[in-house]
Amino acid sequence: MAGLIFKPLSNDLYAIPKAQIMFQPAGTDRLELLGDTDEVTLETTVEETERYTNEAGVRILAKTIVTQVDALLNMTLVQLSDRNRALSLLGEAVDTTQSAAVATVVQFTGVDHTDKIYPLDALDVSNVVVTDGVGAVTYTIEVDYKLDAKAGFIQLINEPAGADGDLEVTFDSPAILAAAGLAKIGIANKTENRGKLIIRGTNEVGPKVMLVLHDVQLRPSGGRAYISETDLDTVEVEGRVFRDDSQPAGFELGYEQEIPA
Repeated sequence: MAGLIFKPLSNDLYAIPKAQIMFQPAGTDRLELLGDTDEVTLETTVEETERYTNEAGVRILAKTIVTQVDALLNMTLVQLSDRNRALSLLGEAVDTTQSAAVATVVQFTGVDHTDKIYPLDALDVSNVVVTDGVGAVTYTIEVDYKLDAKAGFIQLINEPAGADGDLEVTFDSPAILAAAGLAKIGIANKTENRGKLIIRGTNEVGPKVMLVLHDVQLRPSGGRAYISETDLDTVEVEGRVFRDDSQPAGFELGYEQEIPA
């Protein structure tokens, strides 16, 4: 290039970073993709003690001593996998199970018909029959009540003539096996989510690199939105990086590795 004195670096070294992120929970031998992710950054901070010499009229910096090193990872996860939802709630995902039941009867006394909602404590209910407390009056769906069969709720919207003010709901519910993969996540029931984290470069522009962090503790760093006007739901996560003294000297926190072209 005109005006340059020294040979410049190759234009191939410009990079637009893209990557896939994998997490291996401690004690397992598998890696899980965390999916589409925004704003992934690793920040290394250093604390140091400074010594200024008093041997001259004006104190001059003589030495700095590093006393603390921290590495902090920040990510915005965009896809709501079970793992990511669990991370957002500081919890652990377990499989939902339900035993099959036929003609389950649930009774409510002194019900309020002014659009109040009552839980059935079962999922995916069917063959629902709603009557008053003594079974003398049958309620009509969409006239006297509305039904959320999948989540198991009924809403009373009208009291039919002759009803006694109590309610009896009879329904069937299917077996739900762990293999169905319906996650149930306890809030703040797993405060330590630690494991290996790997960021594998997939960019088309520039060198591809892989970042390996041997021991990272992941925690939510922001609130989780359950209602939004237009924005996609996201999970804000931060990761504290710990030393793994089983690794070679100089690589205890992790390393960045260039991937062959």
